[in-house]
Amino acid sequence: MDRNKTHVTTDDLINTLKTMEVVNVDEMYYMSTYTGSKALSALCGAMDLDLEKKRYQPKELNRKCKKI
Repeated sequence: MDRNKTHVTTDDLINTLKTMEVVNVDEMYYMSTYTGSKALSALCGAMDLDLEKKRYQPKELNRKCKKI
């Protein structure tokens, strides 16, 4: 991630990933229960992901999971 001039520690990344949870809302969409952070922004930039949204459609979230 230093290539993007964003320094985060391994512990920051691990803690961020551990707290990233989503809940299924009425079988309609998934809602994230996590909040943004410097580590999440760095991860999204390095992996070309958009994981800082509050709501995700099931197909969209599945594509993101497969990409990871």
